[in-house]
Amino acid sequence: MADLSGASLEMAQSMRSDDYRDQKLDRMLAENPLFGEAVFNPSKQAAYNGLPSDEDVQGRRDAMRSLYMRILFKPIYCPALYVEDSIYIFDFQNNDMLRYNNVGELMGHCKINFHETGYFKKLVVNKPWDNKLIVDAATGRCYAQFSTDGIVTLKEIGLSDGRVKREIRLDKHSFPQNIQVYDGEVYYLYLDKRRVIDKDKRSLYKMRLE
Repeated sequence: MADLSGASLEMAQSMRSDDYRDQKLDRMLAENPLFGEAVFNPSKQAAYNGLPSDEDVQGRRDAMRSLYMRILFKPIYCPALYVEDSIYIFDFQNNDMLRYNNVGELMGHCKINFHETGYFKKLVVNKPWDNKLIVDAATGRCYAQFSTDGIVTLKEIGLSDGRVKREIRLDKHSFPQNIQVYDGEVYYLYLDKRRVIDKDKRSLYKMRLE
């Protein structure tokens, strides 16, 4: 009769090895779900091996393309304002302000530089100029909006020469929103921290532009 003790011992060792392997595989799947995807999905193998996958590379390309579009292809801000039967066009690309009458005839123009401020005045990032002009429909005055560290400053721009006439700091609240000016008074929304029930509750603030 054949001696089966050796075969039984080898089979038992093989079973213990299989159990250990299965337990190790279960631990790896629990600790890193990406491992299971890498086994059955070749596109995930690179990510599991520490290399960027095709999805990661495409995502980085899309992020870089979006960054280029925001910086290199920034939309041109060239507003046309209708004030007291005249049309004022602010050509910030050429630093010109042009004035037309109500039938479209050019009445004059002047150079402007109020939007070029500080060390970053020639760049498209990190500028305090908010690319926003606000017109007081009641008085016909024009204000340029600037922001630095959350504090907004309104600069009144003379429509006759394009120069800054005065500056008003809105330092009562930081990061005001939807700023509007009417009849010499400024209105804006701000985050009211006193209303602790609703953390995103905003209130309307009004102040006189002196």
